[in-house]
Amino acid sequence: MNYSHIITTTEAYIKDLYAKHPDKQFPYHNQEHTILTVLHAREIARHYTLDDDNRFIVTIAAWFHDIGHLFAPLEKHEEKGAEIMTAYLTSLPSSTGPSSTTCLSSTTDPSSTTDPSSTTDPSSTTGHPSTSLPQHLITAIADCILATKWPSHPRNRNEEIICDADTYHFGTKYFRQTDNAVRQEIELRTGKTFPDWHKKTIALLRMHHFFTDYCQHLLNPGKQQNIAWLESLPD
Repeated sequence: MNYSHIITTTEAYIKDLYAKHPDKQFPYHNQEHTILTVLHAREIARHYTLDDDNRFIVTIAAWFHDIGHLFAPLEKHEEKGAEIMTAYLTSLPSSTGPSSTTCLSSTTDPSSTTDPSSTTDPSSTTGHPSTSLPQHLITAIADCILATKWPSHPRNRNEEIICDADTYHFGTKYFRQTDNAVRQEIELRTGKTFPDWHKKTIALLRMHHFFTDYCQHLLNPGKQQNIAWLESLPD
């Protein structure tokens, strides 16, 4: 199984979807967050020396985990992402040639060229039965995507990895940028304001926990620092 080629073409596919929907480039749930989640998933996977199958599962799940935001409301984006992933992977031919697509390792600019010419929901695409990807892999990827739904309840190591990759920033200083981006996005998408946002975010961080021992040791201290930072802010 040429996992490398599938991962490369998946990256191109996801970036193309973002490029074709510039009206859905949200302040937080966007291509940049997706790329960072992929990088963090790979980092955690390396720590646990996952085999090829499981590295493939968490990598593809990371690419698709938030793509549903382009086509579904907040509360249904994980399910839509799993649908889009399934439609895409089942449409792959059983044999494909080398890809000329730029891979993540050479990507330094997370921005993409906008092309609003297509607004089709990709989950409506009919898959071709000629795909050689085993169904159990597609199911495992879908399970990883669905595991990121809050509150998360991962059932295995792969699901733990994708959940921790998705919330990795909770334990870094980058959170101090993303928190405001999330607030802007929620207010934009709901039409509501949240004057007690900092209190809600503190409660979220206290409720949240990292599932892998790798992220617990690496990121819990930073998360506590972020809680202290939030507590120091005015309402």
